[in-house]
Amino acid sequence: MILERLFESRMTVEAGGTLQEPTRSLLESLGAMPTAAGVSVTEHSAEGIPAVYACVKVIAETVGQTPLTVFQKLARGNKLPDESHPLYHLLHDCANPEMIASEFLETLTGHACLWGNGFAEIKRRKSGTVQSLWPLHPGWMTVDRDNLNHLRYTYRRPGVAKPDIYYWDAAATPIFHLRYNGGRSPIRVMRESFATTKALEVYLATLFGNGARPGGVLQSKDPIKITDTQIQTIRRQWNELHQGSGNAHKIAVLPGGLQWQSVGMPPEDAQFAQLMGFQVEQCARIWRVPLFMIQSMEKTSSWGTGVEQMGIGFTNMTMQTWFVRWQQTIARDLLSYKSFETHEARFNVHALQRGDMKSLNEALQVQRQNGVINANQWLAEIDRNEQEGDQGEQYWRNLSFVPADTPVADPTQPLPAAAAADPHPPEPAAQDDSAAEGAA
Repeated sequence: MILERLFESRMTVEAGGTLQEPTRSLLESLGAMPTAAGVSVTEHSAEGIPAVYACVKVIAETVGQTPLTVFQKLARGNKLPDESHPLYHLLHDCANPEMIASEFLETLTGHACLWGNGFAEIKRRKSGTVQSLWPLHPGWMTVDRDNLNHLRYTYRRPGVAKPDIYYWDAAATPIFHLRYNGGRSPIRVMRESFATTKALEVYLATLFGNGARPGGVLQSKDPIKITDTQIQTIRRQWNELHQGSGNAHKIAVLPGGLQWQSVGMPPEDAQFAQLMGFQVEQCARIWRVPLFMIQSMEKTSSWGTGVEQMGIGFTNMTMQTWFVRWQQTIARDLLSYKSFETHEARFNVHALQRGDMKSLNEALQVQRQNGVINANQWLAEIDRNEQEGDQGEQYWRNLSFVPADTPVADPTQPLPAAAAADPHPPEPAAQDDSAAEGAA
């Protein structure tokens, strides 16, 4: 490897064969640590593995599609969407003039999944409110502390000599910093596993490039004399005729009694399908993504029975941590001290847990009958317009329910006089007017 030769004079190896510091830190920072599989793995190369790409895509797109709203905090834990807040439209509609909110959420989540960090530059107005959010590439960012122990972000753009340096400020930080896995890259932590997957892919690609045949030798049962020049000529002619997928299945004519003998391991003998399937499971295990979401329908029972239940399990066990991470990072880096006490950003997780229309309406009906929601809130859940007038804002409840502290009447005791009286006494008989006139 080029980097190994470059730093060979500075490398020292421990008794166990592992690299010592500072060589290890340097190679890790460059993503060039050697692996047992002999394949270098970086965040860029690992993203080319289909299972890795699928896992990151599932998590990032789920964050991007979940509604994110800035709420104003009210008394007794109540809250209302506040469209007048400067962050509302940035997080709900457009993060900057070139990027809609869902793209911004997807981008930073994907960066955090691969690199362990997602960064964005915060552009502020003169008043201090946030004007726009611009993603920064995590591979170009270095986070450390200066001599005064101040948190420092150094952003080195390719082709630009002078880096951009930002200092974290509790009052108005210039950097939005989303951390995952403590800021450590899962790709570098699990590089041996990803290197094995990458090596399998390289082997298969090379195999098909050679006409889907493993390597081998040309040999003869009888000893023959052949010069080095003849060996090179036969090898060159053989490769030109048979190497490459376009030359597959061509008839070979071997001179001088030579025979082809395969010395490689064909995919069917090496159980490549099982190996590749295991690597898919490894990727799903690292990011805690159910296999059915990356188009692998094996071993999904642990997430529930049925796609709906497995989706709920994914929301609760995987995505909830991402939603909390986003919400708390927004509160720390984007909300000012003033709005920190009065506002909060929250994802509408219930939008991911909707069942079929029948189950959804049954759940809404129970809430409606118990006075939890009104008609307009029901209509909003199924994307329908509100009712005109005040009728849709009224709350209703079942009259058979009474407060829990209401005393229960003892059936063995006589009812009070007021309660014992007939609540509907018969009306007095109508007086006969003719009889009254006769009596007069």
